[in-house]
Amino acid sequence: MSIEILDAHYKKTGYLYLILLFLQILFFSVSLILVPNEIGDRKVSNDIFRFIVPIAGIIAMTLSNKMYKAKISKIQVKESIEVKLKKFRAYKLLQWFLIMTVGIFALAVFIFTKDYLYVVIFLFMMGYFILLRPTKHQLKTDIKI
Repeated sequence: MSIEILDAHYKKTGYLYLILLFLQILFFSVSLILVPNEIGDRKVSNDIFRFIVPIAGIIAMTLSNKMYKAKISKIQVKESIEVKLKKFRAYKLLQWFLIMTVGIFALAVFIFTKDYLYVVIFLFMMGYFILLRPTKHQLKTDIKI
C-alpha cells in the first residue's frame, strides 16, 4: 500500500515540477519575443539591477536550500506517510518558488532594460531549478522511510 502511495505522490510532484519548468520556458520565450534585438537602445538604466539581481539569485539559492533542509529535518518518523508526503511536496514547492521568483524577476528586468546579462542569470537560475528535480531516492530519504 505505501509503495503505491509513494508512486502516486511522486508522479503528482513530478507533474507539478514539469508544469513549473514549462511556465518558466514559456515566460522566457515570451520575453525574448517582446525584446527587440537592438542591443544599444536601452530605455532604463540598469546600474542598480546589476547588483540586485545576481545577489538576489545567490540569496535565493542559499535560502531555499537551508529552508528546505531545516523544514524537512523536522518531519517526525512517527507521522503517517500521507502527512509526510504532503509536507515534502509543500517544502519542495517553497524551494522551487524561491528559485523561480528570482528567475522571473531577472526576465522582467531584462524586458525593461534589454540587457542580456539578465537572460544569463535567468538561465543560471533555471539550471539550478533543473538540479532540484525530485527523485524517488530523495523522496524516501527526506521523509525518513
